[in-house]
Amino acid sequence: MLSSTFSAWFLCAAVLVGAAGAAEPLGVPAAAPLAMSQPSADAVRAQITRLHKDHAEKFARRTARGKDALAHDLLADAGVSGHPPVEQAALLREAIRLAGEADDGPTLLAAIDRLAASFTGVVVADERRKALGHLKRQPYAVALITLLDTPGDEHAATTAGRWLGAVAGRWAEALPLILMGSGDPLLQAAAKLEAAQHAPTLELAQAWIDAARKTATGPEQIGLLKHAERGLEQLLPGLVGDDAQRARTLLDGILPQIPLDPALVDWDKLTALQWDRLPGVTLSLVARPDRTDSGVLLEPGESVRIVAHPTDTWSFVVDSKEHVVTGWRG
Repeated sequence: MLSSTFSAWFLCAAVLVGAAGAAEPLGVPAAAPLAMSQPSADAVRAQITRLHKDHAEKFARRTARGKDALAHDLLADAGVSGHPPVEQAALLREAIRLAGEADDGPTLLAAIDRLAASFTGVVVADERRKALGHLKRQPYAVALITLLDTPGDEHAATTAGRWLGAVAGRWAEALPLILMGSGDPLLQAAAKLEAAQHAPTLELAQAWIDAARKTATGPEQIGLLKHAERGLEQLLPGLVGDDAQRARTLLDGILPQIPLDPALVDWDKLTALQWDRLPGVTLSLVARPDRTDSGVLLEPGESVRIVAHPTDTWSFVVDSKEHVVTGWRG
């Protein structure tokens, strides 16, 4: 009889896909391909119809999570070379639409970036205005649209800059806006220091950590801490002595607050500390029942990864004689 309980992370496929590119701006190719002429709108619409027909099951998804996962898939597919222009345009147009319906601003902007890199004549400002117009309940979308019309709006610059950097990871675009904005002295101080230094330092990492803890909450706080983490990771190999110790102390202090990227996990060597940082749903399962409702609902084509805690053990009584204790691998 199984006589213990265990906890597991349920990682939805949509979450895994979304997290993979969070560290850097999404959708920007390493080397921009040669831009093609844009196919006609009628040809793109016809290709979108074929796309829906060929992948009807995926396009039948109605939840925001399902649409977001499909938007990521389409954007990734558009990054594979060899698509005829009309297919490339259809993939990107649908990625933009679905990302907008899923309220996924980073993927929406990434798909627009890819569209501009792929085709001549794409006006990024016009594409952003049209796509972000469907997200008017989001303060960052309103701010980005405002900046298209009034580039000097300090309030919009503050809102857009925070979001572009901390949430979307588009720091090159975010820093000038944060510096132009108002109302966030700690955030502006960190941005000013980064603009002046052009390279990670311990002082800069501390500035972003201070800004995260004192001026931000939720996803913005996590994004600012991630920015500090990346700088510290770059610094550590070249540090020695007290500086190295200080960098490790700073990292140890912020890592528990930063969700682990599942795409970078070595599942065979997962530690208890890493398990605690996985961005999933935690469930405590009682061993005696033959099944437990996870509460996780999947749409067609979605999957989950179930990750037992590395320290969990199970106790078995075999034939009322032998007592067996094993970890999750057993």
